[in-house]
Amino acid sequence: MVKYGTSGTIAEWQLTFQSGALRLLCRDNSATVNMSRLQDTASSLEVWHFYVATYDGSGGASAANGITIYVDGAVSASTATNDASYVAMENQTEVVTLGEFSSAGGSFFVGRILGGPWGPCYTQIALTAAQVKRAFELGADALGL
Repeated sequence: MVKYGTSGTIAEWQLTFQSGALRLLCRDNSATVNMSRLQDTASSLEVWHFYVATYDGSGGASAANGITIYVDGAVSASTATNDASYVAMENQTEVVTLGEFSSAGGSFFVGRILGGPWGPCYTQIALTAAQVKRAFELGADALGL
């Protein structure tokens, strides 16, 4: 999931996989810098996983410390990459794109993504660990996992 800008750069944020590990990157367009958090270990392939990345919106030079990555309802070890020039994201008007790896198009996710209530979603709040765990449990139960 990503919000690309008209110039093909990330407009606000990008949630993607990097070598099999979940990564949330946030962009400060005014300062033209990014901060991010990357899961330390890649997830196993061909197995259903429930991924969540939350960001508390804290901003500033240590903003990536406000990101938490969850896999299957539990906090996943991850590493923050901060930038001293990062202030905050600006609220942009671009739409969210799902399953596209390039702002130029033509590079799409080839796996499967669960839809419905446990499919990709975006909230205006940082979910708590208890909320993430409960969402995972409900989804796993509904899928019979």
